[in-house]
Amino acid sequence: MIKLAIQTILPGFSASDNIRKKGEFGASLGIDPVLPDTDGGTRPSGIIRPTQYAKFSGSNVNATPLFIRTNPKTATTYVLLSNGRLISYNSSLGSETLVGTLTNAKCNGAEYYDNYIHFAGTVLQGRYGPLDGTPTLTQDYWNGTLGLTALRNEDYPDINGVTIPNHFMWRHTDNALYICNVLATNKGSLNKIKTTKTTVEGDTDDTEKPSTADALDLLYGWYPVTMCSFGTYLLIAFIEGTKTTIKQKPARLILWDTVSDSYEDVTVDKNFSEPIISALQPLNNGSVMIYSGKGGTKRGCRVDMFQSLNAVQPVGYYPDLFPPLQGAVDSYSGRNIFGTGCTIPATAGCVIAEGSPYPEMPMGTHNVIKSTLAGASPMVSALAYVQQDNADLVPIIGCKDAVSTQLEKLTDSTNTSLVIKIYFDNGSKNTTLATIDNTSDRWASKHEIDIKSENLMGKNDFYIQFEWQNGDILRSEKEIIGKHFNIDRIHFNFASALSAVAGSATAFLGAIQYPMVIEINDAIR
Repeated sequence: MIKLAIQTILPGFSASDNIRKKGEFGASLGIDPVLPDTDGGTRPSGIIRPTQYAKFSGSNVNATPLFIRTNPKTATTYVLLSNGRLISYNSSLGSETLVGTLTNAKCNGAEYYDNYIHFAGTVLQGRYGPLDGTPTLTQDYWNGTLGLTALRNEDYPDINGVTIPNHFMWRHTDNALYICNVLATNKGSLNKIKTTKTTVEGDTDDTEKPSTADALDLLYGWYPVTMCSFGTYLLIAFIEGTKTTIKQKPARLILWDTVSDSYEDVTVDKNFSEPIISALQPLNNGSVMIYSGKGGTKRGCRVDMFQSLNAVQPVGYYPDLFPPLQGAVDSYSGRNIFGTGCTIPATAGCVIAEGSPYPEMPMGTHNVIKSTLAGASPMVSALAYVQQDNADLVPIIGCKDAVSTQLEKLTDSTNTSLVIKIYFDNGSKNTTLATIDNTSDRWASKHEIDIKSENLMGKNDFYIQFEWQNGDILRSEKEIIGKHFNIDRIHFNFASALSAVAGSATAFLGAIQYPMVIEINDAIR
């Protein structure tokens, strides 16, 4: 008899198929121990807790969501699509309104700043507001109102079929809005918008420190991708080369004080290994997460942490994930999330979470949200913490596959069943061991769950899969933690049975497949 015990999943998934730390598992999809036991609960469950998301967007969402923006003036959430559509949602996300479409029919940047939602197309930069009054859509604010040189539409690389926006915007601590651009000379550049109040907030260009084109210019061929605040400095990421079919120069980071003509090159002595820094996310501890990769259809997401000019620490590398777009990263109270697409344990658009909002419950890396889109090339392209659900904030996501695009939110879960399967020989063969639901006597209060099956034959390795049907919650899923699974009559053709099993035994949990390290408490007979 094999006796299996799952004690905890908090350490998260491991970087290796065969080498794991205690408590780590192989992979997950749509499993979040931070969610409470029940939909109405307030405390984290700390268990194998499936999440369930559902589409809430309507027919106006007809292209890839790139940016989800809230604002301090109203309870309205704004979403910008890749085709330039600006869409608004009320606080319950139940009412959808098409505000308008950008003249360039493309969105390359969006940010809230000084009572307005600012946005960039290909060459035009506009805004929508004032949000505390009767807002109107101004298509060309930068050139038409301010009289400044129009933006340039330089080609940027894509990630999994989604072009990286070339005019990302950031509201900095100096109360100015900065915009990525590339000059006609092929130099990277930052534009700056600075507004003040005459009648309403943000209605007038600041006369003391007016809006400025080319507030910072850089070297030839350095194209700015993203930026964020690092104290009073701007941390800015650049690419050097836009082709994804061959290896480009490593991406670069600089620190700029927003005043000087010069800047500090963070990567002058230690270049990043990846050619694209796709996203930066400031944390509440003062550090900044750096997400990088290769672009195109090439997977591999590298995560580093910027702590100071001379301190960039590696965090992790995820070979089956895409690096996130800048509109698909967020953080809340010690937990960082990013949208991507995975292939393990299944191909899906998903959200990865690093860390825990609970200091008393430290956690590793988890795959916490699965998009409901099931077509080819799936990806979560935008996300933001928007919904205030009981004690915690909950993100909404924008996602795409090869044929569809939509927005999704957390939804209530329903009772369902749990299917337990065993896979042999690197997953090439499998057999269903049992189906457990709320009426099953297997969930009785005893400390062991007996699963009997016909003789099962394998030549090499095996793993266990726990599959929640439809991704819903089985109200008794917490019973898995700490219980023993007794599986009878399993035979292997191992040269050294115990060492082989100890090195490769895994268990799957969740909506599709979720591999996890398991303890072997008995010998295999």
